[in-house]
Amino acid sequence: TKNKKFIRLMQNQKKKRGQHQRKEAPKRSVQEVFRYEKMFESGICEVVPNYYSKSLQFSDINYQIAQHEEQLMIFNKYCELLNSCDDTVHLTITMLKKRIDIEELTEKIFYEKKGERHDSYREEINHMLLQKINEGENRFMKENYLTFSTQVSNREQAQQLLGRIEQNLIGNLLELGSIGKKMDGLGRLKMINQLLKSEKFFPFSYSDLVYSGL
Repeated sequence: TKNKKFIRLMQNQKKKRGQHQRKEAPKRSVQEVFRYEKMFESGICEVVPNYYSKSLQFSDINYQIAQHEEQLMIFNKYCELLNSCDDTVHLTITMLKKRIDIEELTEKIFYEKKGERHDSYREEINHMLLQKINEGENRFMKENYLTFSTQVSNREQAQQLLGRIEQNLIGNLLELGSIGKKMDGLGRLKMINQLLKSEKFFPFSYSDLVYSGL
């Protein structure tokens, strides 16, 4: 009987300890979800050993509002962009739609009052801008990303090869009427953070790694 009580006591303790460990366990890391090894400050990502990627952010292409002839030209240019990379290069397009932070946006575009007679006009313009923001889909913004990856022997080769691919893609995007912008490691990590949980605050900088000894 004493042995049975002892066994039940040990089982209850083990159960409570397991519940506590599950509660206190850290959340799955970004690397576990997206399966990459290292994100370098330059924007190069080592996905798996000997396989690397980079990303570009690019502006919208006005395809739907273009005339038929322009649409054909855009389509042909898009095909040229895809064909500019050989079979060893993998391309991925990511479109991220997120809600606009109204407070942050108004701080950027609203006219500041200056304590003089023209403030009434500034207030009226600000009111009109706010109405436009609150209309329809203007409360959302879309960000476009192009990620390209390939297999090479080491990071130095990846830097050279992906750098050339990056320049070619930027040129092809420009012919499509889109502006391609290079992304560094921090920019890519912020994009992943938004894809995962859309949090405004992203508590990371590469300088932190220097002091952490990692």
